[in-house]
Amino acid sequence: MATSASSGYWCSAGGHSAGQVVSWTGALASRRALRGINIHWSYAPAEVKVLVSADGGNFEEAAGWRTNVRTEPSFEQAVMFAEVVSAKAVTILMRGPKAWGFFGIASATAISGPYPFMLVSGQAAVQEQCVVAKSHGVALQPCLDAIVAGDGSEVLTFSEGGQLQLVSGQCLAVVGGLLSVEDCQGQSVWSLTADGQVKHGNTCLSAGSNTELAAVDCTLASAEGASKFLRLQWLRVTQLPH
Repeated sequence: MATSASSGYWCSAGGHSAGQVVSWTGALASRRALRGINIHWSYAPAEVKVLVSADGGNFEEAAGWRTNVRTEPSFEQAVMFAEVVSAKAVTILMRGPKAWGFFGIASATAISGPYPFMLVSGQAAVQEQCVVAKSHGVALQPCLDAIVAGDGSEVLTFSEGGQLQLVSGQCLAVVGGLLSVEDCQGQSVWSLTADGQVKHGNTCLSAGSNTELAAVDCTLASAEGASKFLRLQWLRVTQLPH
């Protein structure tokens, strides 16, 4: 694997075949508990996977292969792990060169605590749909519209206890099988699985018709293809000159 530092970012050698896997490894100064990694791509691959090592030598999967749907070469991507892991080193695996023919990483930053993000529905739509806070609970809304509104309704965080918190300070909850917004104390604990489900027990967040969101049995939601969500770090997408 060849690299180049002349342009200010790590760069692969180029000329990769479709199935060729290229790796980049970064070492931490000391072992840390990580929730994920934020990658600032200079030239993104079609797919990315992340491995971690607690001892700097033996690596295991922390996030499986996921497809980058963005078409521009440069942006920031938060790859979150299904659970907190202990890591001294992180390896980013890349495959599938796009039109630019190689891979480039400007920086990679460990995510070790709660941080603001947006949840984007994986369902096909003319505009990307984000989970946003509404007076009656939560719903889907075009992400750009929510950001332009400037009220932070699209901003979510996972608390230390695993609650999914809205900008209002309230948390997403399942009460009597129904999705609702309640005070956070003692409320539902959620997790984002490796395949993109936002899960509470056997219940998953599911996109319904129009802008509706519901709490649905995970198996049923998966079969309907309505339970896939992508977590994007809030307001950190950039376009670099190229």
